[in-house]
Amino acid sequence: MKLRYFLLTAGAILSLSACSSMPSGQNQMDAMQTDSMTDAPAAADATNSSDDSMQTDSMDSMDVPQTPDTSVSEAVSMYFENLPEDNHMITPEEVFQKMDLNENMVLIDVRAFDAYKGGHLEGAYNVPYGPEIVQSLELIPDDVPIYVNCYTGQLGSQVTAILNLAGKNAANIDGGWNNGISLADNAAAHTSQEQSGILEGSYPVSPALLTAASDYFAASAKSTYSSFNFPASDLLKSVKANDGAYTLLSVRDAASYQAGHIEGALNIPFDDAMSPQLSALPTDKPIVVYSQTGQISSQVMTILRFLGYESYTLSGGIDGDSRSWIGNGYPVVR
Repeated sequence: MKLRYFLLTAGAILSLSACSSMPSGQNQMDAMQTDSMTDAPAAADATNSSDDSMQTDSMDSMDVPQTPDTSVSEAVSMYFENLPEDNHMITPEEVFQKMDLNENMVLIDVRAFDAYKGGHLEGAYNVPYGPEIVQSLELIPDDVPIYVNCYTGQLGSQVTAILNLAGKNAANIDGGWNNGISLADNAAAHTSQEQSGILEGSYPVSPALLTAASDYFAASAKSTYSSFNFPASDLLKSVKANDGAYTLLSVRDAASYQAGHIEGALNIPFDDAMSPQLSALPTDKPIVVYSQTGQISSQVMTILRFLGYESYTLSGGIDGDSRSWIGNGYPVVR
C-alpha cells in the first residue's frame, strides 16, 4: 500500500473543531457520550404526545422498500458470503498486539473531532461519522485491514458495514473508545493526542454504493432517532401497547434468543445464511434490530437501509450497557 500522509493545517483543525458538537474525550461529559449522540428524540419532538414519540423519519412514505441498485444487492450478498468468523469485530487487545507488531493496517476513529483530539489510538485518522465517511470512501485503502472505533461500538459498526459493502476489509473495535479501548490493559501505551493527518489515495468505489452511502447519512441527519439508534424506552411503549408498529428483529444465535428475548421478536441469526432471509422481511413497517450489545445489530440495520428498508438499531442492544433493554430493567420472555 502506498499512501501519502500529511498533517492537517491549523485552519483545517479549527474547521473540524467548529463542526464538531461532541465534548472532549478527556472531560467528564465525553466519558458519558454514547454512539446514539442522544438516546432521546430531537428537542423539536420533545413536546409531542406519547404516540408522537414513536414517530420515525419516514413511516408514512416507506411502505415498500425501494429496489436497490444491482451492485448494492450484489455487495450485500458478498457481505454475507464472505462473512468472517469474527463477524467483522476485533477486540482492543488484538488491535494493540497488531500495533506492537507494526502490522500494516489503517485505524479510523469516527468520533467527532473534539473527542478524537482528547485521546485516540496512536496513528488513527479522524473521519467523523456523517458525510465525511462518504467523502473518504475512495481514499480509504481496500488492500489492508481497516479497524474502526467510535464511542461504544454502534456507530463504528455502521461505518464498518459501509466500508465492507464498498469493498474494504474492515472490522469494528469492540466497545469503541468508552467501553473498550480506554478500559483495556496497556491502553496508555497505544493511545495519543497527536493529530495523525489525513488519508490520500485512490481506491474506486462503485457510483451506486457511493450514492447509497450518501443517502444513508442524509437520512441519518434527518432521522428522529439520532444515528438510527432506537431508545429502549420507546420500544417498551410499543411492546406494552402491542400496537405492532414495528417489526422487531433479533440477530443473536438461536440459543441466546431462546434464553431470553424481547416479546414479539423474530430471530434471524447473524451468519452467512442471513442475506435471503433479510430480503423476506415484512415491508409494511419499520424494523428495529437488536443484538447483545447493539454492535452486530448496527451492521444489520445498515445493510437493511442499503436494501431500502426503514430500520433502526436498539441502543445498547438487549444487554450491552445502561442504555440497553435489560440495563433499563425491561422484561424478556423465554
